[in-house]
Amino acid sequence: MSTTSRARGRALLGLLALAATAAALPGAASAATQPVELRVSIARPDPRLRVLTLRASCTPGCTLALGKLNVLPYRTRGGVEQLPHGAEGALRGRRSIPAGRTVTFRVPVPVGVEQFAADALLRSEALAGNVVVQVRQAGSTFEAVRQFTVTGPGTPAPFPASPFVDAIRVPAQPRGKATRKARYKVTVAGTQTSTWSYDRSRHEGACKVIAKGSGRQTLTLRSTAAATVDALTLPGGSPILRRVGTKGIWTFVPVRIDAVRDGAETKSAAGDCGAFGGDGSGEPPQCTRTGAVEANVIVGYFGRDRLGGFVSGASFTEPSPLPDCPVELPAGVVDPLDFLDPRLQRTAPLTAGGAPGKVIVVHRLSDVTKVEGGRVRTTGRITITFRKVN
Repeated sequence: MSTTSRARGRALLGLLALAATAAALPGAASAATQPVELRVSIARPDPRLRVLTLRASCTPGCTLALGKLNVLPYRTRGGVEQLPHGAEGALRGRRSIPAGRTVTFRVPVPVGVEQFAADALLRSEALAGNVVVQVRQAGSTFEAVRQFTVTGPGTPAPFPASPFVDAIRVPAQPRGKATRKARYKVTVAGTQTSTWSYDRSRHEGACKVIAKGSGRQTLTLRSTAAATVDALTLPGGSPILRRVGTKGIWTFVPVRIDAVRDGAETKSAAGDCGAFGGDGSGEPPQCTRTGAVEANVIVGYFGRDRLGGFVSGASFTEPSPLPDCPVELPAGVVDPLDFLDPRLQRTAPLTAGGAPGKVIVVHRLSDVTKVEGGRVRTTGRITITFRKVN
């Protein structure tokens, strides 16, 4: 997962043009006879952005599949300034909406986005975001977007009021000093392996082009240096991890990701293919198999009892050429060197009394994605080790 945009220009999709596309709803991707209306609000008064409420209606009826949630922070006091890094997470769920009815359902905010939003709101920043859904209606499928802003007390919104942008206000953050419970050295290690195969074809007039491919990629992640963090309890009781010498609630552990990829694709054609050369096949070209990137793992509490981490593209650099052999990507992954989102298990808080001298958190990664003519299988694990310093 990349919860922040990478330095090589991988900006979060749909965010940079947020203000310019405010009129995307209702149903900008559909015709006027197929309106889709979405509204976003907060599920309950909460200083953290944990759960959103989505209200949807369709005429005619439709099936709505949740896609993703994006947020981007702004400084809005004394002028509006868009900050460089945002957060993005996948949403899961599908609902059938009868014609003429409004359906309301709760949408848990992805934990990486929740953590990012909490950090921004603690700094009195405003957030602008998108909820992106896939709509199937009257035999067609299209994407719909609803935009929203999130602000705390006394923080101006980043955009003027608009019927196309929902304004969410959250309560004040708890005041007072955080209480330190313990200090830890944090290291991270992990692996992720993807395998894929496919056999697909397409017709171009009288020519049939066939593509067959398969491959395997292994990503190995390891810390380049331990991060020293304090386990704190905020006023109100929420636990956080804070890297020593910083003020935010993000804790970055620097890592190196090494990639080994063996992927190949062969193409052949049959029929009247003109310049393609008629019946025959093409030999796969030579490609770069190995490479590495430097990134970060963000570790922290996601709720009161979910301790974990995500691979982030912040401070992304490339110490060596990247693999360029053919690759197929699992669902929700937009960069071949990304790790899947982990499923966070419940863990004993480090801030509990009598914190142990060593805590190990293991995230298991698993996904099967269908692609045209085949599938991608991905497995892996990320291990985060906390060693108590004092």
